[in-house]
Amino acid sequence: MKRDGAEKKDKHIERQPLSFLSLVKDYRFNSVLFRSFFLILIVLFCAFFAILFLVISRMDRITDEQVRSVSQSSLSQAADHMDSIIQEAATIAVKLSLDDDIVDFLLADMEDTSENYPETFRAKKKLEDYASIFSYIDSIYVYSRKNDYVVTDTEGRTVQLFQDRNWYDNITERIYEPARMMSRMKYGYYPYLISYIQPVRLTQMQYLGGIIVNIDVDQISEYTSATGDEIFLTVDDRDNVIFSSVEPYRMKKRTELSVLDEYDADGASSQMIEGDGRKLIVSTVDSDVFNWKYIAIVPTAKYQTYRNGLGTFAVRLSVLIVIVSVVSAILIALYSYSPIRHILSLVKDPEQYNPDTSAGFKKDETQVIISNIVHNFYSNHELQEDLSQYLEITNKAQVTALQAQISPHFLYNTLESIRWQAIALSKGDNDVSRTILKLSQLLRISLDNDRSIISLKEEMYNAEIYVEILQLRYKDKLLVEWNIPQQLYNCQIVKVSLQPIIENSVSHGIKPKRVQGVVKISAWTEDRMAFVEVADDGVGMDEEACRRLNEDMSNPYAMREDHIGVRNVNQRLKLLLGEASGIRIFSIKGKGTRVILHFPLTTVSEDAGSQQFDRREHQI
Repeated sequence: MKRDGAEKKDKHIERQPLSFLSLVKDYRFNSVLFRSFFLILIVLFCAFFAILFLVISRMDRITDEQVRSVSQSSLSQAADHMDSIIQEAATIAVKLSLDDDIVDFLLADMEDTSENYPETFRAKKKLEDYASIFSYIDSIYVYSRKNDYVVTDTEGRTVQLFQDRNWYDNITERIYEPARMMSRMKYGYYPYLISYIQPVRLTQMQYLGGIIVNIDVDQISEYTSATGDEIFLTVDDRDNVIFSSVEPYRMKKRTELSVLDEYDADGASSQMIEGDGRKLIVSTVDSDVFNWKYIAIVPTAKYQTYRNGLGTFAVRLSVLIVIVSVVSAILIALYSYSPIRHILSLVKDPEQYNPDTSAGFKKDETQVIISNIVHNFYSNHELQEDLSQYLEITNKAQVTALQAQISPHFLYNTLESIRWQAIALSKGDNDVSRTILKLSQLLRISLDNDRSIISLKEEMYNAEIYVEILQLRYKDKLLVEWNIPQQLYNCQIVKVSLQPIIENSVSHGIKPKRVQGVVKISAWTEDRMAFVEVADDGVGMDEEACRRLNEDMSNPYAMREDHIGVRNVNQRLKLLLGEASGIRIFSIKGKGTRVILHFPLTTVSEDAGSQQFDRREHQI
């Protein structure tokens, strides 16, 4: 072969080193090396800083989301605590309103206003028991409208002599309203209280008085988790500030708070606003129990540490990007310039071509350019040798294809010969001959590569052939029921998809039972999808085995020709009918298994499907 001569010619080229300093001297900044370096450096800078910008922007959004999430979570916890406290106060008020001693006090006709009056004494004793339950309860009042008298856990007086009575107008002027809350100051100056007012009626129109449970605001502030500059508010449906963790905002309207001027009450549950010259995060949570909402106001400065860390990270990453970009640009420029240097060395000194020395060039574009001249003279002969090899391979492939065409016919003819011998030996048709006939039909169907997708009617016919073989073997131990609507007969399905499923049901479900089993095949449509179910009443499988098998069904597969089973059918459904197709398996240990094939609902033309079906029946 002359290839050896071509390889010998490769050794004709000798490379002389070319100094970079001489290139710089000759071309200066017009050198391809320098231009490549700066171009690569600019590209790397743009790419890296674009990535840096995206990363920083994303991290900034993540930080903002985390800050909002932390604020919202803290507010939700505080809201739960507040709801629980108010519910406990409401529960106490309701229980007292139903207590016999309290009702006796409200109904009593007291001839004097002495604290030692029996009904007064019993009511006071009852209040003492309830007032000591929770530390945040400042006091509990019971107001008798009939006697215009107030009894507490510590005393009993007429309203005129009772010092703390700024709740009185609320309870007497709104007697027909339900239970409610009000924010007020005890004795008109301190402490701040939240009073839960529970009216007491004997009938709808007979008003007896009310229960007032006073909650100490300072005592419950510790449940709000508000620290430093954080503010926690409770606002009712009339925009009254019922509770505030800071004193200046107590007993006001929400609309009167300058810090919430930019707050949108109908907006998102977490907002970023400007208030009192600061950036604030305002989070809101609706009460799960009462008709009010909780508001948390947190300065963004509280989370400045996160943002400072993000800025430090950005600076460090920028420095690293500059260093990596410069080093990478130098290395890439030098590497990409190397072939040009090799060619220039040959152009500058053509006499370096020496047929008796090795070229020393790397196998790259430079070698292609130089070796092309050396190899040109020998290329025709090499092409002729390659063409001869290709022709030889083609001839072998043709012979193999012809043999492959003969093999199926040989198998069909052999099975048919065995069938007729069985008929001859038994002097008539028998189970063996019928089994061989069905097997021959199945073999012809499986090896028919004309179509991969057929109508459901054809697939039913193919599966029934296999069922007949099984029933020849199992006889009355196997019962197969078909329940497929006729309107689905022209639905497209992958060929040889039901037989493997039925085989699996019999082998792994019915056979281990050792008693008669039933396999039911049914079909239906839903949301432009077709479903075919093969269900058996066999031994089934445990939950873990079923889960693993369904996981296998969801994994991507390549087409396989050496095995047709449940996984293979699932794989072919996905490849031929789309990723929306596949198999789902449901099984209960000891009760049976359901295998459901699902695929897009498409149909073949009725004429084409009938012609193909009739042709296949005729061939078989």
